[in-house]
Amino acid sequence: LLLAEYDLPQARAGYLVHVYGKQVLEILRLVPPEGSPELRLAVGELAFGIAREQVSTLEDWAVRRSGRLYFDRAALDELLPALSLAYAELAGESEEVREGELSDLRELSRRHYDFGGIPA
Repeated sequence: LLLAEYDLPQARAGYLVHVYGKQVLEILRLVPPEGSPELRLAVGELAFGIAREQVSTLEDWAVRRSGRLYFDRAALDELLPALSLAYAELAGESEEVREGELSDLRELSRRHYDFGGIPA
C-alpha cells in the first residue's frame, strides 16, 4: 500500500524489505518524482546507497548492494543508461568517468547469469 503512494510497483515491496529492512521509508523519501516507476525506485535505492552505505561506483551498487546484476539483470540492463546519469550527478562524476564505468558494467552484465528472483 505504501508503494502505491509513490506510484511504485507493489511487487517490489518484498524485495525492498528483504534488502533494506526498516530503511525502506528513507529510500522512498529519495525516490525522484519523474521517470518510470522502475527507474525512480532504482534511483532512490542508488541515492540511499551513496548517502548511507558508502556505495563508491554504480557497479558497487549493482553487484554488492542491490544484487540486481545477479537477480534482476534484464531490468538493470534496461535502466543502466539512465542510472549511470543519475549516479554521475549524485556522485559528481565527469562524463568521461561515467561513460567508462557504464561500459565496464555493461560488459560485466554481459558475462553474468541472471538467477532471477526479484519480482518486477
